[in-house]
Amino acid sequence: LINSMLTMNPSKRITAAEALKHQWIFQPERVASSMHRQETVECLKKFNAKRKLKALSVFGPDHQKWRPAEMGKELGSSHIV
Repeated sequence: LINSMLTMNPSKRITAAEALKHQWIFQPERVASSMHRQETVECLKKFNAKRKLKALSVFGPDHQKWRPAEMGKELGSSHIV
């Protein structure tokens, strides 16, 4: 369920109606609590890595100065955006 919800391509991503019909939601008693836990964690890590890579590609070769901790300094802010 999580993997299909995190699909980047909107045409391949699960819809809200489809998500509500998924066995995790519709029949939670049939799904073991840790059945897909590790797979879900791995999918979330991959998604986060892709998101970070995409953000770095926007900044180009000068990406080192745009680390989250540095962004606050550049913007004159004490918190991370």
